[in-house]
Amino acid sequence: MLFKWAHVKLHDMENYNVFVYGTLKYGQSNHSLIAPEENLNSTFVGAAVTCAETYTIACNGGFPMIQDNRIMGDDKYKIIGEIYSVDEKILARLDMLESNGRMYSRTKRPFIVNIDGEPTEVVAWIYLFLGDMNRYGSWYADTLKRYPGPNKSKLIEWSR
Repeated sequence: MLFKWAHVKLHDMENYNVFVYGTLKYGQSNHSLIAPEENLNSTFVGAAVTCAETYTIACNGGFPMIQDNRIMGDDKYKIIGEIYSVDEKILARLDMLESNGRMYSRTKRPFIVNIDGEPTEVVAWIYLFLGDMNRYGSWYADTLKRYPGPNKSKLIEWSR
């Protein structure tokens, strides 16, 4: 399947695509930090999913943590979330929230997002957990919704 390439740019300033999968999603506790209705330089690009089915996820109850884990194993998923286009100021606030470099690492990855009715590949920042996910294991498994995806892929989404 061919995908068109999208880079969302607002006004005349540099913007950054950010994939969110936890408390920054619409309706969650930290959404106001990225919400377009509260931030002039934020735009909702669309619902999205990771391209690769290589992610592991855990939750401590308050928020989810994911890692891109490309080693062998069965507990790997495509992660469902949302992509926003934000300016440098909002990105800096997100870095503070996510303790970028200490608790999470902001990393670029490819995602599929529906733009104008077409599946589109978009490169965006994602915050990957740096800690030991084994500490959390299957705690709060009820906050994780699993879905069968196309071509037998496994999809997972966090929700409170």
